[in-house]
Amino acid sequence: MKIVRTREMEWQNGWDVISMMPDNYKENLGPAEKLEEAYSKYLQKNLSIDLESTFRGDLIDLQPGFADLTDAYHDSVEECFFIAGDCTLSGEQTFYGYHYFWRPPGFIHAATSVTGFKALLFLHGEDPSEGSGRASRVIRPTELAGTNALTADAAAALGPRGWVKIDTETLPWLSEEQFKGMYPELNAFGLNGIEIKILSINPETLAMSALIKIPENFQIQEDFWVRGFRAFVLEGSLKISEQDLDAESWFETSSGEEHQGLSSKTGSLIFAKISAKN
Repeated sequence: MKIVRTREMEWQNGWDVISMMPDNYKENLGPAEKLEEAYSKYLQKNLSIDLESTFRGDLIDLQPGFADLTDAYHDSVEECFFIAGDCTLSGEQTFYGYHYFWRPPGFIHAATSVTGFKALLFLHGEDPSEGSGRASRVIRPTELAGTNALTADAAAALGPRGWVKIDTETLPWLSEEQFKGMYPELNAFGLNGIEIKILSINPETLAMSALIKIPENFQIQEDFWVRGFRAFVLEGSLKISEQDLDAESWFETSSGEEHQGLSSKTGSLIFAKISAKN
């Protein structure tokens, strides 16, 4: 199990990490003379990166007044869970704390913020099952914001999960019984009293992003992970295989991997990216 305790990490300044971005990303950020001013307001802590697929996940903290220098689209799915603050995306809407989006490739947008915002931001990278290509950034005119640069076919543009934009607090919590009733093929994915909100889901593979609520004094004995998890502790704390994970910790597991028990005295709220069914 991989663990990243972000509270023990220093924030990286966006200006300092531009040189480490893929060429087709860093070369399309906007006018070179304005990059330092803009990206000095972009702070990040890397959670996970896969150079082969170009998947990347970061905890970001954008400072008041941040604004992208151009509108652009990505060849990759982009996904974001907002923790706090405000973010307006051209051609879309303004997002606030505990809002979420899953954007298929090609949709043109730019981000601005008045108060700044903190969020989990993912470029999904190359994944045919999600219709996602490699991470990239392609500049397009502002007047095209909200349109798709890759296809004129509206249905094809949405990909398998659709273009999801939601306030997660308006979604119901699903009990284990309700969840298994909706997805009987996942009966092996036992929640054991845990509740879940499904934020986005691939209807073919059943890979999903979700909020998971673990109750106080929760405990299960040693077992194995039925599905792979990439997950961030938003609130509370938990212990997995004798490893204490406080709020703002990230962990990754793989399907079939053993664990030596999972527990939480305080209860916990987790954002989780859950892998496809086996």
